[in-house]
Amino acid sequence: MSVTARRRLFIMFSALYALSLFTFTSSNRVSVLAYVSLAGVSYGFILPNIMTAAQLFPDQRLRERVIAAYTLALAISLIAGPALESLALAHFPLRLSFLFFAPLGIIVAALSPL
Repeated sequence: MSVTARRRLFIMFSALYALSLFTFTSSNRVSVLAYVSLAGVSYGFILPNIMTAAQLFPDQRLRERVIAAYTLALAISLIAGPALESLALAHFPLRLSFLFFAPLGIIVAALSPL
């Protein structure tokens, strides 16, 4: 796959992931499976491509710093994500709790062309 095609897919899946977070608010028993699948496929395409994109930097120090920052962000998300989820679920229904993570999806979609 060419770099241009991969970049376009990355941008498209980033936007789809952001949109999928909003779709959960209007889901029902039938549609939730489709929405979860859309979010999972989108997220599954985004994460490996972030690691691959780090290899495109010509400077090895910069590459290593980007990978370290990515690793740190993943580690923090393993702690912060469940903490935010439990806080949101304590005060809001499950469907609305996804809206707390929608700004992160929008940030990812906005930064993906860069």
